[in-house]
Amino acid sequence: MPSVSLPPPTDWPLYWFAKLGKAVEAGDHQAAAEAQRELARLGVRVAYGRPASGQTADMDRRKGVTR
Repeated sequence: MPSVSLPPPTDWPLYWFAKLGKAVEAGDHQAAAEAQRELARLGVRVAYGRPASGQTADMDRRKGVTR
């Protein structure tokens, strides 16, 4: 039976999403930046943080929230 070779885990976006999530939770900006760079290398663009104020208003409106 032929063996199946998989790419190393560091070439899996899921690996870097997990690293990014842990880094953000821990406030580790250096590790988060590394994970973001690695995701970009794999062709994944990641933006995180608070949405722009217009987006927040749209989200609130859809949820029925008034401020």
